[in-house]
Amino acid sequence: MSPFQLKCLITLLIIPVAFLEEGPLLTAPLKNNAWLAPVVMILLGWFLFQMYLFIFRQNNCSFPEALTEHLGNIVGKIITVFYIFYFLLLGGYVLRIYSEFMKTSLLLTTPSGVPLFLMLFTGFYALKKGINNIARISVIILALIILFNIFLISNCLINGFKWDNLQPLLSDISVKTSFIAFFGLTGVLGKAMAVFILADFIEGDKEKSIRASLNTLLFIFVPVISSTLLALSATLHPAVISSLSSAVFTMARTVHISYFIQNIDVLFISVWICGIYVTLTLFWFSASICTQKAFKLPDNRFFLAASGVFIALVSVFLSGTSLGLSVWTTKLMPFLNNCFFIFIPLFIFIKVLIKKCLSNGFAKRCPFIRKRNKNSFIAKD
Repeated sequence: MSPFQLKCLITLLIIPVAFLEEGPLLTAPLKNNAWLAPVVMILLGWFLFQMYLFIFRQNNCSFPEALTEHLGNIVGKIITVFYIFYFLLLGGYVLRIYSEFMKTSLLLTTPSGVPLFLMLFTGFYALKKGINNIARISVIILALIILFNIFLISNCLINGFKWDNLQPLLSDISVKTSFIAFFGLTGVLGKAMAVFILADFIEGDKEKSIRASLNTLLFIFVPVISSTLLALSATLHPAVISSLSSAVFTMARTVHISYFIQNIDVLFISVWICGIYVTLTLFWFSASICTQKAFKLPDNRFFLAASGVFIALVSVFLSGTSLGLSVWTTKLMPFLNNCFFIFIPLFIFIKVLIKKCLSNGFAKRCPFIRKRNKNSFIAKD
């Protein structure tokens, strides 16, 4: 896998799902100012990625062995198992979003299990062939997503722009609504921590490739999501966006070229499905690699079939009602994302930082620690 392919994989890990769900999620608290939230995330995302890179530089091994290195053998193994299940949960959640969209927007009379089975079968086949095949097609898929996003946004802003929908600017913004928006966005960007799993398969300098991949993700994520939210707010009313499960594709149905070429939303849907396919397989692959390394298995392929069944069961469990999916999307997933991708790495970051400060002679310069060490020495004598 080349460093450029790693950039495409990490970007596709986040962009397709965020492209669909961040519209209603950010419009609900921020109303017509939702498009400003990704812009502010440039700074927060940069600090988050610097924390990841700092932890990576202190590791003597790759993820998930780094958990046992920093947290101990028992605690590290337990948290690794939680990460494995959470990656599978993310795969089931992505599959649930895909099947919900197919059932409500495209294949209205087709049983929801059919597209679900096809997505799992093709993902299983691709993973059996190896991650390098997925890395190759990710380059084409990401290029198509960016091109179609530029065309979609520009067409909507030209043909359906309503300036009144963006007024008044910076209104209805409070500390609570801002916290809700940034809490969710930080958890979304935190999924990029999977880059440390994929880093073992790249050629060349790993740290340089990881840094470039995270910077590329931030460079693409901010304009894509911000411009999408701007087009949504300018085309549809914020109250309408919050009530739609797929507001982006509702906007895509309005795309036309001089009213001569219409109904081209199927092209956007096809490209988005390809992106969802890569997202699902990456979470699936991350879970299998973590299992292989945690339990020192010779191969991870036997785990793919069993984990595929688990992903399908998670998707079925989440498919009770659209209201239940909404609760997962707005409440549970942001909380879980921040727990696994922000709070645990932050704890490791603080632990490593303190350990590094102590090893660099900070204890000798701190009177409190020096006095405490002296008393301990006298008591020992």
